Amino acid sequence: AYATLKTAKKLGEQEGVERGYAEGKAEGLEEGLAQGLNQGKSEGVRDMAKAMLEKGIDLQTIQEITGLSVQELENL
Repeated sequence: AYATLKTAKKLGEQEGVERGYAEGKAEGLEEGLAQGLNQGKSEGVRDMAKAMLEKGIDLQTIQEITGLSVQELENL
């Protein structure tokens, strides 16, 4: 009986570790994807603002469209 309990405990621990690893991996992947998408959006907005600046569009209009601050626009 003791050997059966010991084996069951080992199997339960192994299953718990595997499940925890899979859940952690999925959560990490989801967070990484969200961060990547947000970073890509931010870069796209900055690229668009830079192009508008190069076309001579005024800062206030660019700020209204992109939501970037005047300081952010000046740093482009």
